[in-house]
Amino acid sequence: MGQVCQIQIAGGKMYGTGFLVGADLVLTNHHVVRDLRRGEARGPGRGLYAAKDVNVRFDYRDRTADGDGAPVSVSLAADWLLDESPYSAADESRDCAVLPTMDELDYALLRLSHPVGEQPCVRRSGVSRARGWMDLPASVPELEAGSPLYILQHPRGLPLRLAQDTAGVLGFNDNRTRLRYRTNTDPGSSGAPCFDGRWNLVAIHHSSDLDPLIPRFNQGIPLDRVCERIERTLSRPFGRGEAGRVSLAVMAARAAATGWRREEMPTGLRRADEEGVYLWDDGDRKLGIEMVYVPPGEFGVGDDALPGAARAGVHRLERGFYVARYPTTVDEFRRFCEETGHRTLAELQRRALTWRQPGFAQDARHPVVCVSFEDACQYATWAGMRLPLEVEWECASRGAGGKGYPWGNDPPQDDRLWWSGMIEREGTCGVGQHPLGRAESGIEDASGNVWEWTMDLWASAPSEGGRAAVPSPFTPLRVVRGGSWCDHQAARVSTAWREVGDEKLAANNRGLRCVLDERSEPDTAASVQRPVT
Repeated sequence: MGQVCQIQIAGGKMYGTGFLVGADLVLTNHHVVRDLRRGEARGPGRGLYAAKDVNVRFDYRDRTADGDGAPVSVSLAADWLLDESPYSAADESRDCAVLPTMDELDYALLRLSHPVGEQPCVRRSGVSRARGWMDLPASVPELEAGSPLYILQHPRGLPLRLAQDTAGVLGFNDNRTRLRYRTNTDPGSSGAPCFDGRWNLVAIHHSSDLDPLIPRFNQGIPLDRVCERIERTLSRPFGRGEAGRVSLAVMAARAAATGWRREEMPTGLRRADEEGVYLWDDGDRKLGIEMVYVPPGEFGVGDDALPGAARAGVHRLERGFYVARYPTTVDEFRRFCEETGHRTLAELQRRALTWRQPGFAQDARHPVVCVSFEDACQYATWAGMRLPLEVEWECASRGAGGKGYPWGNDPPQDDRLWWSGMIEREGTCGVGQHPLGRAESGIEDASGNVWEWTMDLWASAPSEGGRAAVPSPFTPLRVVRGGSWCDHQAARVSTAWREVGDEKLAANNRGLRCVLDERSEPDTAASVQRPVT
């Protein structure tokens, strides 16, 4: 019982329950700390709460003459949120066929200001020993309907209570992201640990079905699902203790030792089923644009052996960003035009070649072409993204080793890209058809198929310090990168080659690829390149 805590916010305006899963780690529901996250995002003075408003209380129980001492209060650490997963819209639906995803598990893993789990805890027997914590189960048994379910909770901000139902279990939902039961709870019990009839930890309680008249069930998140997602988030295996139980204490220590920090995904971005791939929806619009992440670090840029490249050097990327896995497709651009009524420059000028009729056959999965720089910018803005800086494009396509081509330094072959170096091509091909040409970052079609617009104004070399210039209608030349279907020279499809692109020219070998900032507004003043030593 000493490992279960009450989470009190703003002196009792909000309550929740949690439990220790490491010496200084508490697991609770995401919705318990949701307003704290909003307060962090919006800054002070917005009427929302902050971490300083949270009090985590252990040993808050009814007292008797021979009972324990006063509750132990702990605050949150400065880096208080280690991992999180929001609740699902399915939790607010009465349609049980609507299923939450594996990224909608309504949990938050919190770090406390000091390791209360390692400190002495006086028991009712008068014996003092370390408080300890609960290791999470690596697997949860298939609980039979009608079997017992117990919940340790702080309902309505009250001292610790045990809710029990000897026939409480109803069963799992269809994708096993929720466990349903009849065991009663009250507001304030969100985040409480749930146990089966043998007192095995099985779930974290999070809600009822929200029926205002007759709720049909309560439900919790199976803890093995929580473990799976935390492990996926960290991209490294858990430490496993006795009987295969998951030790978050080991995980946290390993994370600290390797410098891991919680990923700050922009709102509207979610993980795809494929490892390392994200889906950009931009809120509820369900764009479904596949993205990959380029982390901060040092990247080789330029190539002294190529007359069309910048001087060789190292660029330090101070913060990561997300980049579209593929160039923008015909289907994605068509949706933009249909929703906004946009007409491209080529259409307005009544050119023979437009994105609808580029002079060769194409389908929905081909990269869109015949788009001017302004068309590309307007699409990116509509999609909630932006065009890349030139140096961002190069970091994403070359990787940390500064490769000559996205796949490495081997000369280009037809199985790695779509170009005219060996066979004369007559137009683009569908995106994603050359996985052997995939870059280290995960982007595809970075070489060949279509040249891609960047934000940088053209100069004979990248502007001073690698800075992207401010767009200007009086300077109509921009940098394009990557080569295209009609290029036949290996140098022109390399990751270092720079090409000039007229803003007003909507060529049928030129397209775009968008990027998304990791957290805040883009830093257009990229850090200074330095020569390789």
